[in-house]
Amino acid sequence: MFVEKPLAGTVADAEAIVAAAGRAGRVLMVGHTFVYNPAVTTVRGIIDRGELGKVQYVDSQRVNLGLHQFDFNVLWDLGPHDASIVLYWLQEEPEWVQCVGGCYVQPDIEDVVFLTMGFPSGAIAHAHLSWLAPSKLRTTTVIGSQKMVIYDDNQAVEKVKIYDQGVDKLESDELRRSYRAGDIHSPRVPMTEALQVEMRHFIECVRDGKKPRSDGEAGLMVVRVLELAMRSLRSGGARVAYRLDPVRA
Repeated sequence: MFVEKPLAGTVADAEAIVAAAGRAGRVLMVGHTFVYNPAVTTVRGIIDRGELGKVQYVDSQRVNLGLHQFDFNVLWDLGPHDASIVLYWLQEEPEWVQCVGGCYVQPDIEDVVFLTMGFPSGAIAHAHLSWLAPSKLRTTTVIGSQKMVIYDDNQAVEKVKIYDQGVDKLESDELRRSYRAGDIHSPRVPMTEALQVEMRHFIECVRDGKKPRSDGEAGLMVVRVLELAMRSLRSGGARVAYRLDPVRA
């Protein structure tokens, strides 16, 4: 069964779907298309090889003018993309989720939110999501202890750029740091369409019994992030603890 993102509107429903797929012995895959995007998988490889060093934080902008919805907010519309990308890159579940936003066009429908997740490794991920911006931006920056990388999905070429830049620690007791500004490198990224990669992967998983990259549990994690973000949003931006789910235990 292939389910478009998000897997469900609540954690309880997502749990039920994952459990039902397990009982039936069926392949369950969620349409988190961006984790099949060649540029996103390229960044995952860069992180896995340790080229960036320790990931310190991830900052993303997914903004444009519209399309406003009437029955759900921008968090549920655009948030699944950034949540799925970050969880795929960092390969760990958050410790906490925090979210603030505003309703400027319609009452009770947030058209701009700022979502933040904190991870056990110490990394922080932040996403600016908006239907109310003058231009379309699809940019994500990953800052590591050794290097930095920018993924810009709006670019036709050079979607990924690695920056050999950083700041070393204090030397002795002096208020002096060593700033490093090295080369900028753009690795080759395959031009294959993400949707095509995703559909081929689904067919392979059904045919060969493989575990999908965006399986039910991955979809459940994204729904949990969104549900907790909504709880934070409705409580004025309070930090909400992320709890492991019995399905994943």
